[in-house]
Amino acid sequence: ATHSHLPPDQHHYLLVGVIFISMKSFFCMPLVVLLASLRGGSAFMTPTKRFTSVGAKKSTRLHSLPSLIVFDLDNTLWTPELYQLRKVARSNRYPIANEDVKLFPAAKQIIQQIKNEREGRFANTKFAVASRTQSVDWAHNLLEQFELKELFDHVEIFSGDKKRHFSHLKSASGIDYEE
Repeated sequence: ATHSHLPPDQHHYLLVGVIFISMKSFFCMPLVVLLASLRGGSAFMTPTKRFTSVGAKKSTRLHSLPSLIVFDLDNTLWTPELYQLRKVARSNRYPIANEDVKLFPAAKQIIQQIKNEREGRFANTKFAVASRTQSVDWAHNLLEQFELKELFDHVEIFSGDKKRHFSHLKSASGIDYEE
């Protein structure tokens, strides 16, 4: 989705695969993030237009942040997907951050913004990981190598159905899906 009501020279969009809990159901939804090319902008601002019924007045508002934002790992925060590291597996070693696995540049920006504003804008927002992988130990190790472990309030990394990840997150966080 794009926000065509903003002039193209005033924004730069990036589609980041982010999973979050909302609308009383499990679903994976891309979060369109507006990077800081807008004055005072933020990667978490998603402007939308709202129209009132009287005279079709228009106003711009910002979505409030959900109570829980859940990130996937493979091809969302980093690349490549861990199953693709056959050479690393054959050499019987763990992947090395920034060598075998790299964070996406936009993911770095978003993570830095979260870290910088954890006590402000994100004070009422929790962050979690929900990742389906056979390489559970590798994923945990990479979170430590990238110094991301402390960023996440909840971490669910295991193979299987993603619905189980969200069920565990709901139980562990105490946050309902609609929040």
